[in-house]
Amino acid sequence: MANRDWHKPLGIPITEWIIAALTVVLAVSSILYTVYAGRQWRVMSSQLDELRSSSHQTDQMIGLYQQQLGELQKQAEDTHALAVAAGKQAKATEGIAQRALAQVDAMNDLARAQWRSTETAITQLEIAERPRLSGMLSFTGPLVIDRGTLRLNFKMSFTNAGHTPAVQTYAEAETFALKRTVDPGAVRDHVCESAAVKTATFVPLTFKVYPGQPTTIGFSQPINKPDLDESAQRFGGYVFPAIVVCVAYRSSLSNLVGSVVYRTGFIYNVTYVPDPTSPKRMGIRVEDGSIPPERLDVHSTGGLGGPVVTPDY
Repeated sequence: MANRDWHKPLGIPITEWIIAALTVVLAVSSILYTVYAGRQWRVMSSQLDELRSSSHQTDQMIGLYQQQLGELQKQAEDTHALAVAAGKQAKATEGIAQRALAQVDAMNDLARAQWRSTETAITQLEIAERPRLSGMLSFTGPLVIDRGTLRLNFKMSFTNAGHTPAVQTYAEAETFALKRTVDPGAVRDHVCESAAVKTATFVPLTFKVYPGQPTTIGFSQPINKPDLDESAQRFGGYVFPAIVVCVAYRSSLSNLVGSVVYRTGFIYNVTYVPDPTSPKRMGIRVEDGSIPPERLDVHSTGGLGGPVVTPDY
């Protein structure tokens, strides 16, 4: 075998070497890319599985949310239906309540009408059956003038001409000297107002007057020195005493219709009788002394323009 010189080039052109090198590079690159692509494919496949799983869960959640939304929508519809029904019920109840109130108003109107009718009937009964008091004055002692004060002692006998007792009856009297500055009618009205109040406030001092049974009340009333002096100056040493009496009372039926108070007032003039056989009358001489009852005359008078006896009211 002939000896070869291994140090001698093989005679392959350089271009082939370059092509061979590039081929190797391409082969290595292909292998590397194939490995990378495989790994990438596995990662993508895993992510795809996760996405598919996540998508499934998402679909499930969406389905659950849609189910819950449907239930909420149904509940809202049911609530709306209940609200509508409640509104209808409220309207129906309101109608019932309005009808009930109308019935109550009608019953109240009927009750008021019945009460007015009853009250009218009771009032008419009281007018027909009420007590009616009259009175008569007489002296129980002498007229006395002592140290410038005049005192009258008298009594009033009250008679009931009605059909029922006069209850809570109160009698009040006032005496004064007649003069231009005093209106007997005004005094009478004042005394009657006072007596009417005292039928309620002075109940222990009130009394009853039964039909056909006279009741007598005594009085002792003064006229003070200033009034006597003024009257004596005007009438030349004389005084003309006046007596005002008022009796206030209630009907025994009054408790059925309220506190009705009736009042009857009286005005009397007192004069001196110098001669019982003569009709002559004169004033009372303003001086200390006394005049017996039989020498005193009392008569109803209008005084200075007031009525003698007030009508019952």
